[in-house]
Amino acid sequence: MNQAATVTNLRCYFYGEVGGADLEPPFIKAQASTLSHIFDRQIPRRLYQQTDNWVLFEAANGLKPSDWQWNAVVVSYNAAAATMVVGTLVQNNAGNALAAATPAHWFAAGYFILTSVATGKQQVRMIGDNTAVVAGQITLNLSTPLTTAPAVGDTLAMLPGYDGQASTSETKFGNYQQHFGAMPFMPIGNPSTLRITQPTGGGKK
Repeated sequence: MNQAATVTNLRCYFYGEVGGADLEPPFIKAQASTLSHIFDRQIPRRLYQQTDNWVLFEAANGLKPSDWQWNAVVVSYNAAAATMVVGTLVQNNAGNALAAATPAHWFAAGYFILTSVATGKQQVRMIGDNTAVVAGQITLNLSTPLTTAPAVGDTLAMLPGYDGQASTSETKFGNYQQHFGAMPFMPIGNPSTLRITQPTGGGKK
């Protein structure tokens, strides 16, 4: 390394996390540990459990959000109740037969991206629940009120929710055989392990 302000012969001798460094020109002493974010993980990425380990629309889940997106426009909004009525429901992928209807609770635990037609600004909210379609409209229960009240005609991109259950993966998304990442029939407790009970009596010999 030369003594000028610009480094001309960079070399990479280590790649990882640097916890601290001491500068003693022309040397730098660094305290580093490689891959510590993996080896220090306290909880494994995949758990032995009945509910799905994979998050909806992540790579391991195998589903694409564009195939399950519904588009709509704002009809009315109630800030006090954190509810919004939307209409003009259009399925993003008309070929997805499993999402051909939007019954009650279809979007529960999902989310939407609201875009203001006037400003182009977006707001994202989790959907607590939704009603069934009535006269081409549904009511969404928002997790929290919107920061800025929407205008009639603002557009939404809505995605359904997923509770991780095997039955939901099969009946709602048709994805159980291909990508369900759990063991739905495993017992909740370990049947080979018995809890040792302590005597509760207080008598003495």
